[in-house]
Amino acid sequence: MARRYYREVGNRWQELQTENLMGQLMLHLNRRTEGVTLLLACLHEANAQGFRGVVNSVLGWSLTALAAEVQDWTTLVQFAAFVDDPSTSRSRSMSDLQFRRGLAQAREALGDAGYLGAWTAGTRLLLPDAVELAERLVQNLFAPVQRPGVRPDLTPREWEVLRLVARGHPDRRIARLLSISPGTASKHVSNLLGKLELRNRVELARWAIEQGGIVSSY
Repeated sequence: MARRYYREVGNRWQELQTENLMGQLMLHLNRRTEGVTLLLACLHEANAQGFRGVVNSVLGWSLTALAAEVQDWTTLVQFAAFVDDPSTSRSRSMSDLQFRRGLAQAREALGDAGYLGAWTAGTRLLLPDAVELAERLVQNLFAPVQRPGVRPDLTPREWEVLRLVARGHPDRRIARLLSISPGTASKHVSNLLGKLELRNRVELARWAIEQGGIVSSY
């Protein structure tokens, strides 16, 4: 309801914050694929809109929690250093308590030297680097599920569109990135849905993420 309301009143910033919270909830409910699909889409849209506060929320709360869950401690610390929000050290919110617990676990796992190295690397990240790191975290979660040698009958352009859908890009941004019209981008998405026998782009993004290396190799 909140997401729909903010969309109707044109408050895109708050709509994206709501999507971030929804992604966190999906992770908490063990709906990992749906959660990371939504979070990546939210991250890319916030980046495109210049909403640095939303970017920091996705990286600093949601994706650090995901990194902690899979024990990718270096990535967790790099996200924390990139965001570097002093308020998290004082807040008693559940998200910030979880964030501090993750940092403590990371320090224990990495040791002081490893922790400092990861933190220093995080402070040097530029925004595109942080987004790429988020994509890499998600891609590493999912191993290819198809048998070796099995490939859907997709054109090279469809593979390009599929990769961008998996990263959360809407059709209009896919069109800009591939220098095609929005209508052509939408047509490619429709063709992908038909060939893969999926119902919507959420399922398409989920399918792409779950293929792991199969998609990224094209």
